[in-house]
Amino acid sequence: MLPYMSSYIQNITDPNIHFEQLTWINTFQGCFPFAMVIGGFLSEKLGFRLAAIIGCAIMTSGVFLSHFTISKNFYLFMFTYGLI
Repeated sequence: MLPYMSSYIQNITDPNIHFEQLTWINTFQGCFPFAMVIGGFLSEKLGFRLAAIIGCAIMTSGVFLSHFTISKNFYLFMFTYGLI
């Protein structure tokens, strides 16, 4: 997915962004294990179904917001795509 995002960002958002700078996106996605811990805590407190709904809502909102931020600002895109 990263090569496609790189070419889109270079063509649409900022031609000065290089592929090496996009490796930060994977770093932001490295927070996934922390989300698993939070999800386990939520499933114990709220139940599995509600924890799954909250997780799906967060992931969907990250993808939805990334649709808008990828054409506006590289750093906003990193933040919203990092929500996934």
